[in-house]
Amino acid sequence: IGKMMKARHSEVMINRSSVDYDTLIYKIPDHYKIEYLPVGKVLKSSFGEYSFSLSVKEKQLIYIRKFTIHQGRFKETEYRNFCEYVNSVSKADNEKVMLRKVVN
Repeated sequence: IGKMMKARHSEVMINRSSVDYDTLIYKIPDHYKIEYLPVGKVLKSSFGEYSFSLSVKEKQLIYIRKFTIHQGRFKETEYRNFCEYVNSVSKADNEKVMLRKVVN
């Protein structure tokens, strides 16, 4: 939460809703196997919703991410919850897949 968590004296205002929806497909190189694949994640709060999922199909890694922010006015006392939501999204976005080269 760090720098975001200063005392808040006014309400949090989100002027408009937004939705980011992404699908990325990575080709897994020959002679590599997945060592670690994060489990998907779903976050829900009054500020929005977030989810990501990973799947593997025919040597392809498919990453699907959806991030929603809701329009609204929120009391200054909700600012901490807003910061926690944003930081949780950031942490989920930084999950890593680990590949290992298979040596013959």
